[in-house]
Amino acid sequence: MTEHHAISRRAFTLGLGLAALSPFASLPETAGLGLPVRAAFAEDAATASVSLDNFVIRLRPAGYFRTASVNQDGNVRGNVCHLFNDDTSSKLILENVTTKNDDTNWYAIRTLLNFEEHKKTGYSIWSVDDDSDKDGKVIHVWGGEYDNKPSRAFAFERQSNGTYIIRDRTVEKETEKKDIKYLAIESNGKDQDNNKICHKSKSIPWEL
Repeated sequence: MTEHHAISRRAFTLGLGLAALSPFASLPETAGLGLPVRAAFAEDAATASVSLDNFVIRLRPAGYFRTASVNQDGNVRGNVCHLFNDDTSSKLILENVTTKNDDTNWYAIRTLLNFEEHKKTGYSIWSVDDDSDKDGKVIHVWGGEYDNKPSRAFAFERQSNGTYIIRDRTVEKETEKKDIKYLAIESNGKDQDNNKICHKSKSIPWEL
């Protein structure tokens, strides 16, 4: 019994040494094989880069525990984006879709499926349901390209406290104010599974 414990301690010590020597030991969680190595969205990370292109992120309402995910992991077009406790589609990658005439950086949001195992995207893109500009419409995933659709482009405005206000590019045409829409959740204040992600006229802060 004593010898067994001695071997276990030596193996543990050896494991710590190998981990310290590993080139990936100090990389943030957003780093992955086949993707550019970039810092996680800590307090000073995003300010160091003009573009967030190819950033791998998790997204959640400020102060919440649950993160943005996709129902059934986004394997089917039309699956709804919602908050969930533990899911394999909670890692997202931002794809810059800004044009030369834009004065704002716009990004498509894509879902990464089975990221830890395969390091690949499921090629599903976040989109407002029916490409609608109406308040309260849910966000779901769709297959294919960005296709220059306002409902598939999102801007990330960093706040002084490190959170982000996120809006899509739709503009409500039938209102006098031409309201823009912000990424929000269906039931404000409810940190619970299946709380749908939608766009609304009133913004909420997000943590990345």
